[in-house]
Amino acid sequence: HQVVITNYLPLKVIAIYSGESSRLFSECSEPFQSEFIRNINKAPIQGTDYSNLPKMLYLNKLYWPLSLLSLLISSLEDNKRFIKDILKIDSVEKIKIDFQRKNYEEYNDNLALKFIRDIDAKDEYELEELKRLLLDKGYLENDLYKYLYLAYTHNNSQLIDNIVIKFNKNLTISDLSEGEKKLLLIKAALEFGAQEDSLFILDEPDAHIHMNNQEQIIKAWEPYKGNRQIVITTHSPTIAQAIEDDNVYMMN
Repeated sequence: HQVVITNYLPLKVIAIYSGESSRLFSECSEPFQSEFIRNINKAPIQGTDYSNLPKMLYLNKLYWPLSLLSLLISSLEDNKRFIKDILKIDSVEKIKIDFQRKNYEEYNDNLALKFIRDIDAKDEYELEELKRLLLDKGYLENDLYKYLYLAYTHNNSQLIDNIVIKFNKNLTISDLSEGEKKLLLIKAALEFGAQEDSLFILDEPDAHIHMNNQEQIIKAWEPYKGNRQIVITTHSPTIAQAIEDDNVYMMN
């Protein structure tokens, strides 16, 4: 008897990893990433719906800046509370985007390129200035993460090379704690990284972080449990105790 599993597969797989090893990317995500890069310019117009993102998104420290910018642009109260209460960001002084204009000609006129062209009139913005520009150009807040992902993830011909966000009187992402940066990656991925019926894989999100931030990780996925499937590896009793016993598996 043959079982067809297609209808049971997640629509997207989101892998979140904050360590230094590249094994998760090279063994699991790289084939999907390479296929995505090969196909990115086949269609003359490429939108930002989730079908146009890779089947597997691998998110690591390279994606801290676009995660933070997407959350800063969001008008949702939950995201505003995350920025203020968890990341302790009270003010944003400057957003600097390193555009790779020499690579524009390698792209067809897809919507990611149009988005980048719409914001590359200058290299530095104030937060409210950038919000107004996006509103005037008709962009939806939830699309920002997808546009930035597409612009950021084209190997050596990406449209933008880096985003530097100055906040709280010239602090940057590097001034956040390891726990705060992990929470940032997780929060943005759950909020923007995929639609419902996706599978999220979190590899030791609690590693090397303070107990209080381990508790915040638990709180971060709580609102999404109803429509996201989340698989976590952990050595943390705090994380394990927060999960129902039927959902905890001990591995040798």
